[in-house]
Order: sequence, then structure tokens, then C-alpha cells
Amino acid sequence: MAFSFEESIKTAKKDYGLNTGTWKISEGDNKVRLVTPFLPVESEYQGTKSVKFWGYLIDRKIGTIELARLPYAIIKIVSNYQRNPDYEFSDLPMPYDITITAKGAGTKEVEYGVIPARQNTPLTESEKEIIEKLDIESVVKKMREKNGQNSGGESEELEDIRAEDLPF
Repeated sequence: MAFSFEESIKTAKKDYGLNTGTWKISEGDNKVRLVTPFLPVESEYQGTKSVKFWGYLIDRKIGTIELARLPYAIIKIVSNYQRNPDYEFSDLPMPYDITITAKGAGTKEVEYGVIPARQNTPLTESEKEIIEKLDIESVVKKMREKNGQNSGGESEELEDIRAEDLPF
């Protein structure tokens, strides 16, 4: 009997929102929906400190809910949309998708753009069920505890968080 493990994984991701790691911004357009708060965690790499924002999003390309680490530049743009009368929102999940565009992804010189969808779209019942179980506060707390930091911070080893470490 022929069987494809790869197809089975794709089905699990699509049908059940299987999270297999940390979502990363790809070169080009990345259509997503932010569904939880994105909380700051300090990091240090080769002596340089920075803050990244951790939360969950729906990756529309593959249809799964993923843990994501977004840079300040993207969070700042989303913050500006949140205050704009044409795109304002106060509750999460966001009422519309956004497209994050990356030029030079994976480099220090990366440039980001964020474009909101022209209209609000409802979440599916399946997405709503998964989102209800998400607890980003516990995930960030676990990150900080793992690194002996109570008020923030992360080491580069948190780049690849294992799905079994997540509280759902």
C-alpha cells in the first residue's frame, strides 16, 4: 500500500492546525492574520540586544496557526494600522488579514512592508476553536524562565521552539 508521510503532515496542518515549529518570514509576500497579542522578548546575539515580539498567527499560504517571532518594524506598522480610522481594531484576532512583504529576508538589511486586506473576513469555526486554546502569555513566560529571565529576554537558542514545549 502506497503512503506519503509528507501528504499526511500537510493534511494534519490544514485540517487540524498542526504547529510544527516557529513561523518565519519568507522572501516576498506572506499573507497572515495576527490572532493573539504579540509580546516582547529581549534577545542578544553576538553582543547586540534586540527585542522581538512573539505571538500566534494564521499562515494563509498553508492554512495553519503558527507561533511567530516578528520584528519591531512589523509590529510598529501594525500599530499604526490599529490607530488608523480606516483599519482600526481593538480586539484580537485582527478582523482582516495582512500581507507582510520581505525584501532580503534572513539578512540584516531586510526591508519590510505591511499591507492590510481591503475588507474584514471572518475566521472559520476550526480556526476559532484552535485560537481559543492558545496561550501566548504562558509560552513567553516559559521562554523567559528557560533562560533565567523574569522580565524579558531570550537567547538565540529559542529560534527553534519545539511543538512539544508549547502548552496546548
